[in-house]
Formats: sequence, structure tokens, C-alpha cells
Amino acid sequence: MKRWAAVAVLAVVAILSDPVLAQNPAPTTFALGSYGEVTRWLALGYIPLAIDQNAFDKDLAVPAKVLDTDLLAAGGGEGRIQPVGGQKVKLAAGGAIKAPVELAWRLAATRDPVMYICWSQTQGLKLFFDEKGQAREKSACYLYCQLVSPADLHARFRLGSDDSVRVVLNGQVVHRFVGQRSPVQNDEEASIQLHKGVNELLVRVDNYVGGGGFFGRLVDDNGLPLDTVKEQLVVPPGTPDLPPAPPDAPWSAWAAKIHPPAPAEHQEFFGARIPRTMSLLETGAQTHRPVKIMIYGQSIEVSNWPDLLILQLQERYPHTNIIGDNEAIGGWNVGSLLRVMDHDIIRAKPDLVIFHAYQGTAEQWDRFIQKIRRETTAELMIRTSHIASFNVKTMDTVDDEEAFMLHAIAQKYDIEMVDVRREWLDYLHANKLDISYLLRDMIHLNEPGCILMSELYARHFRSNLLSRSHWMNTVRSYNVLRPMEDRKYDEITLAGGGWRDVYNGAQASGPGNTLKLKFTGNRVDLVLLPDSGSARVLIDGNAPSHLNLFHGERPVGKDRRAALPMVPQRYHTGANMIAEEWELTYTEFVRPGLCKFSLRGSVTGEDGQGNTIENFVSKSGRIIIDANDWRYIPDYKPNMPGQPKQPAMILQIARDYLDQVSCLPDPGGHAQGDIPYQYVTIADGLSPGEHELTLIPSDTGSFSIQTVEVHKPPLMQK
Repeated sequence: MKRWAAVAVLAVVAILSDPVLAQNPAPTTFALGSYGEVTRWLALGYIPLAIDQNAFDKDLAVPAKVLDTDLLAAGGGEGRIQPVGGQKVKLAAGGAIKAPVELAWRLAATRDPVMYICWSQTQGLKLFFDEKGQAREKSACYLYCQLVSPADLHARFRLGSDDSVRVVLNGQVVHRFVGQRSPVQNDEEASIQLHKGVNELLVRVDNYVGGGGFFGRLVDDNGLPLDTVKEQLVVPPGTPDLPPAPPDAPWSAWAAKIHPPAPAEHQEFFGARIPRTMSLLETGAQTHRPVKIMIYGQSIEVSNWPDLLILQLQERYPHTNIIGDNEAIGGWNVGSLLRVMDHDIIRAKPDLVIFHAYQGTAEQWDRFIQKIRRETTAELMIRTSHIASFNVKTMDTVDDEEAFMLHAIAQKYDIEMVDVRREWLDYLHANKLDISYLLRDMIHLNEPGCILMSELYARHFRSNLLSRSHWMNTVRSYNVLRPMEDRKYDEITLAGGGWRDVYNGAQASGPGNTLKLKFTGNRVDLVLLPDSGSARVLIDGNAPSHLNLFHGERPVGKDRRAALPMVPQRYHTGANMIAEEWELTYTEFVRPGLCKFSLRGSVTGEDGQGNTIENFVSKSGRIIIDANDWRYIPDYKPNMPGQPKQPAMILQIARDYLDQVSCLPDPGGHAQGDIPYQYVTIADGLSPGEHELTLIPSDTGSFSIQTVEVHKPPLMQK
């Protein structure tokens, strides 16, 4: 009765005769996103706000007063609503509301971006657009959902908004920001307390100029996604959707903006060195396996061409889940990226790494590629540099010293080479264009340059049956039907008598069943079939949690907008690691290049002090920072207005293992040859050498598995 009593509170503003209210539907439960993001909301918008822009520009008290005005006060207030999808609301003009408006609570769902970028890896909402794609300025939007927690727990709600935002949890304001800004993931953090059961979350976003947006995700005290918390909404059939942001233009619209490049020389050999990536792309409709393509490099890679490349691939393979992940850092050369790649690439499990950067020696390039080849099974694609305008003589030079070096690296390590330099020159000459036609300054790409760059990469994505493929030796698939149907027991062994043959795999039910496999590799994935059970995981007789399988993610500023005196490009992890969030606080700026700092772990606690010119090992031994891994920020000035007196960095430690895996229930409605496989990494970063995997299905439910996949990097020690 609680829900319908709450609806009655809205009698002043809601039209209770709406037919959706008479259905009394049950709430629908959703899992949070993989990063803890809230992916679905009921949205009430857009409410026109009475804001004088001139007064706003002079005094933040104006938007603050508007933000703090409860626009739903006439119906009982923001703290008492429990809306239902489709429920209509009438708001009268007056106070902060500029004009009367009739709205309905509509479903707003986040949309996967074309390209994930390093500072905004999770999904977000694009808001404040009408049905015609026009921006709704000087307006407000309410976002509502229920968070269902299995227990009383403390959490952190990390958010970013465009523009002002107010967060209300269980009737209490827990966070507030007033000002004009762009939405940045993890821009701010609210400390919240969830009680066991249903928690009411209401977010108010006020937008002033252009479109807007909101990011929101839940993490625990260690910075890890709250995967035990679910979200739920009441969304009866026929609940309308919030108008989405204007759709992105199709690739054909982009391609039409420039002359198409002529076919490249020896184009028939393109794709020969990315055979696994092409296989995953072309079979994604059947396997449902995500394909992760990581972009890495400097400011050229931060531009729009990677988005256009992923757009082309998504249109070419519409039923394949392609994850574009851009981790490029503007201004960081090969030497700097050689350090930070430990946090960006090694444990990120990309299928393909596309890399380019400047100012790298042959030795640095060799070390960079060796790291990837030694610790991952990712395929690689590199390129020669495009033609920049600071050296006009290069128009007459087909190859330079860097190009010769990169050709040699590609040949040595079996890397797909995009010869941008030659093809860029050919394009300029063929169309009688000046170098500047493709550039917005002396080196960075303008829109035509981004379109051309994406074209030059995209044509390398082709299946090439003219070349031999060796990826079956780096990603080895062990099908569980081999011992059952072929009676071959030299790889996987199944014991216990409770295993039976199911379509494309094996199913275990009842007590005493095990699966064992001896393997050589550093990463193990399972391909699970839909079912109801789970299994315990052992590696070499131990739970993977005992094997110190952790990695540190890239250091980021605690306050994303605060200036930092120095940045650790890399840090190392020690023994006895745990998943937690570390805060490195700069306690004193002594001089440029020398800072003092303290370190505190969310579980470990205070763990030592150090400085940026000496090697640092925390008291617990869990965090190690070498003196030569610090990067000096020349523009930093202490006591800058609006900056915290003690800026801080966040070092996130994440686990690379699972002690238990669970099958997902069968959603039904799929063809016999179109099973929704689940791909799960149970251990990554194992030591070189032979290991033994043991899976012990639970006694309750049934556990179904199709394949064990073992990753053995090409240069991994035997």
C-alpha cells in the first residue's frame, strides 16, 4: 500500500485517472552496469525555469535559489514521490517555474557511446533535447529510481552533470552542486547510506545552455562497483521514452564530405595480421562475444577519427558487440606511455590494440611491443605518421627514418601496419591538395583529416585468407565435449558421474562433479551456457583469491578539475594485495619537481609518507612508486584560486580473478544455433608455466559450460 498512498500525495499535480495507474504493475528489476552505473531512470522533464541569464552570469545565488526550490512541492514534495512510468503531472507557473507544463514520467535509458574514453568509461544520459533534437535550455529534469540493497551498507555515488545538480536519497539531500559545466564521469562523489531493501533515489538536474547530461554510478568504500545492489522501476507497458539526443550521423554522411581515397598498393594483403580480431568481428552475431578494440597514443588519437572508425565497424558488423576504448593521453610520448601502459593495456583484456605516438626511440618501441606480446594475446595495429605542415619538404619524401623503424618493428613482431604516410601523400597529390587541407593546426587533424584517417584504418579490417594464422596457438580453446564424445582424456577430464551432453557443451548436476584441465598460459576464460547453477574455481589447488592477482588502474585526480603538481605515470603492486582504493595526497609543494605526499588505503589505512625524488615503498609493501616514474606538471602553481590546498590522486586496485562463477538463466526466444554464451575471465596475470584448473559445480542447480579458453602470450616464458 505504500506505493499507492504515495501516488495519492501527488493529487495536486498528477492526473490520477491515467489508465496506467489502474494496472498496479509490479516493479521491474535491472542490474547496475559493469562499472556500477545506474542505466535506467524514470524522468520528468523538461520543466521551464524562470532564470534571468544576466543575473545568473553575475551571481550564483540566482541558480542556487532555483535549484533549491522544490518544483513538486504542491503535490507533497520531492522527498515523498514514488512515480510510475506513464504517470502524468501538471505543474503550474509561478516561483521557479516559468510557464505551466503537463508532463509524464518517461523511461530514460543510457546509451552505449561509440567510444569509451579514459576519463568517462561508463554510460551516461544525454538530456535536454526535445522530439526534434533541439536543445532545451533553462529547464530542469527529475531522474528517479529505486536502489534495492541486500543489507545496510555505506556506498559512494559518483556523478557528473550538466549543469547544476541536487541528489535526494530517501527524502534527504545528500549532494548539491551549483554552476555551469560539462558532464564528466566521477566529477564529484556523494557519501550515501543505503538501508536494507528499497531506497528512493531522486536526482534533479538544471540545464542552462545547450544540451546537457548526467553520469551516475555506485561504488563501495574500496571504489569497486556495487554489484550486489539492483535498481528497479515501475514501467507498465506503453511507458513512453524520454526523447533521445539527436542520433549520430551514419558513416555514409561522413564519407561524403571528402574525396574517397584510392585503393592502396598491395591492399590484398590487408588484415593478414589481425586474423583473430576479424574472426571475432565476423562471428559476433552467433557467438555474442564482445570485441574490445583499444586506441592508445597521444593527442592525434584523442581526436574524432577513432570514433569514426568504430562507427564504420559497428555499421559493418551490426550484430557484433564492439567495444571501442580510447585510452590515449595528449602530450605523452612513447617513453611516458611505456610506463602508464601497465595500468591501461596489460590487464584490460583488449582483443586489438591500435597504437601510435611520437618521440619514441627504437628501443622504447621495442620494449612497448614486447610488453604487449609478453603479457597479453592482443593483436596489434600501428601506423606511420601522417604528413604535418611544420616540414613542407616531407611532401617529397615517401619514407623517413621513423617509417623505416616502424616497418621493421611490424615485421619483427607480426603487427598489422597502416602505412598512413605514403597513403596520405598519395591522397594529397591525387586531389591536388595542400598539406593544410587535412589539418586544423600544424599537426592535429581537422574534420576531413579525421575522416581520411579512419578510412585508411578501416580498410585493414578484412578477412585475409591468403596468409597463415597462428592465433589458435595463443588463444587455445578446450571444448568440454572432447572427453564425452571423442573419449579423449588428454586435456579436459570430467569426474563425478553427473556430467551429461547438452547442446554444444556439458552439464553437471548433483554432488561430487569436477572438471580439470592442465594448461600453460596466464589467463583463463570460461564460455558458459545458460543454466541455473554455479561452480567453485581452483587454480593449482587454491582459490584464485590466494594468488595475488590484482592490477592497479591508471592514477587519476580525486578532483578531476583540480590542478596537480606532479603525476605518477606508473606504480607497482606488492605482495598480499587486496582490492581497495588508495588516496595519494600532496602534503607539500617544495619546488617544481619536488612534492611531499602521504598515502592511505581504504582498507589498509595510513600507509606512509614519501616524496617525488626518492623511491617509495608503502609501509605495507602494497604500493611502490619509483622516483623516475613521476611526471612533472610545469603549469602548476600552489595556492591557485579555487583549487584544493592538498590535491590528491586516486590509485584503484582491482581484482583479476573470480573464486566462483554462476551461469545466467536462459532468456529464451533464441534459435538452437544462437545460444547466448557468457564469457567470464576467472584468472588473469598468472605466472608463467604450467597450471591446473579445477571447477567444482555446486550441488544445487545445474552448471553448463561449453569451452575453457586459455591465453598464452606469444612471448611469455615457458
